[in-house]
Amino acid sequence: QYEHVLIDDFEMEEWPHPRHTHNHYEIVCIGKGSGTHFLNGVTAPYKSEDLFLLGPDDEHEFSVQTKTHFMYFKFTMPYIKGHPGMALPENWNKMIDQLLYYPERKKGNILTDQDDRNLAVRIMKAIMTEYKSDRPMSQLMVYQLFSSLVVLMKRNTAAYEQRELYDPSNSDLAEEFLKYVEHHIYDPEQLTLKA
Repeated sequence: QYEHVLIDDFEMEEWPHPRHTHNHYEIVCIGKGSGTHFLNGVTAPYKSEDLFLLGPDDEHEFSVQTKTHFMYFKFTMPYIKGHPGMALPENWNKMIDQLLYYPERKKGNILTDQDDRNLAVRIMKAIMTEYKSDRPMSQLMVYQLFSSLVVLMKRNTAAYEQRELYDPSNSDLAEEFLKYVEHHIYDPEQLTLKA
């Protein structure tokens, strides 16, 4: 029924998988619970309403402290490119590229705004319901909800980038420059020097 996507949720008190990578992308949302997430050499606590965007090259593992409700959305690049009969948000490809190559996503939770954290859990629960449904247009509903989740993640990364990019205490000029170029890659006017 669904091509290039796998969606599921489960609760567990112990993570059964060793540290691993994937051959797909994955959004992992923590519905409730707490523990530690190992991601690309960084170990950080996780808690309810955290959201992780993992890529094929990311190595990760969870260590559960309190019973955790995991919701995951696994997808491949062809799934991102669109659903027949649905208009995508403006600058969709740019938004996807910026999210997938956003350096902070490789460090842990991608959501910074509390209202957005709560909204992400509600969106993921709606995705779970639609994915398990056999109602008409459920695939389209899942994709529409997925695109809303992508926009939500992008809104949080944009807020982060604005804070980080213009922080004068950030002394790594080369990294700052690369972030700027990556952020404005689809806007050549922002990358042009004017006399």
